[in-house]
Amino acid sequence: MSNFTMPNGILVELFDYFHPEILDTCEIQCQLNPALMRLEPNIPRGLYFTIVGTTYECLYFLCLIAMCQKKFMKIICYRILFIIGIFDMLGLVASSLLPGYLLLSGRSFCQSPILNMWIGSWAFPGWAAYTALSISLAINRIVDSTWPNKQEQLFGGLKIIWWTGIPASYGLILYLKLSPMLYHVPTASYYFGADPAKAQAPPLYPVNNMAAAVLVLMLNILMLRAMFRISHTALTNTQRVIMIQCLGISTTGMCGGWLYVAMQWIVMPQFMVTAANLLWQLANGSLAIFYILVNKSMRGEVMKLLGVSSCRRPTIYTTASDQKIPTLQSNPDMGSA
Repeated sequence: MSNFTMPNGILVELFDYFHPEILDTCEIQCQLNPALMRLEPNIPRGLYFTIVGTTYECLYFLCLIAMCQKKFMKIICYRILFIIGIFDMLGLVASSLLPGYLLLSGRSFCQSPILNMWIGSWAFPGWAAYTALSISLAINRIVDSTWPNKQEQLFGGLKIIWWTGIPASYGLILYLKLSPMLYHVPTASYYFGADPAKAQAPPLYPVNNMAAAVLVLMLNILMLRAMFRISHTALTNTQRVIMIQCLGISTTGMCGGWLYVAMQWIVMPQFMVTAANLLWQLANGSLAIFYILVNKSMRGEVMKLLGVSSCRRPTIYTTASDQKIPTLQSNPDMGSA
């Protein structure tokens, strides 16, 4: 038995209001497992998490600043991508930055409950909102590839609020009402409880992760199928870029989501737990990487922000060809999820 007691304060009381009985359960788990109060720092892993998270956050921040320009915001898919970027940056706090701090300091939920309650508990809700937004983006890409004349009718004007607002609200509701995930330093991963051996995942967790992963993958396959129909002879360079981005992001999201579901019920080897965390971080940060590596127009704007001049004028590309067109047209190499 340990002498752990939950701290007092407005933040604890407010959390207890939205999540009744959760803190009592966690307090009992901390009292029954004294090892949770005596953890050793993991400096190498903590540094890795911190560096990866900081790098992704900085790249994403530059991309979102560049994306705020009128020429990008007039394109419907960029409006969705901007909201996804916000949730990706919030997700990186839970997937990389908070774990980095806890690993470097060797502090569990039992030693640092408030950070875990308010930041760590965003882990699953943030992921759920991200996957729901990815579904909205995938549907938008299918419409743009198959019925481009319908895009404004379905996504234009205030309709975009529904496509982004519903996923965002879904994540917020989960954040306020669902049992929180708490970070466990020895395994460097999240569980629905202070003690992984006594953690109990809610039924919504596996349903959301598995259904969202399959749905996003299926929608991206449909989009790629539509692109093949556009180009009856061969794929253009831009279409190949889209294929790599879509399949890459879908695969990381699907594998990471399923591994994290399995971890809640099965004792997995540490290398698989590490793989699940790496895939989660990659899913949150991969769009920023794709923006820099394959999106010429976005890369040009980011270089401008960094004070690096370019002789070439940034252009945006069509879905069906690599032909340069005015920046108000649709851009497929934006990093579709």
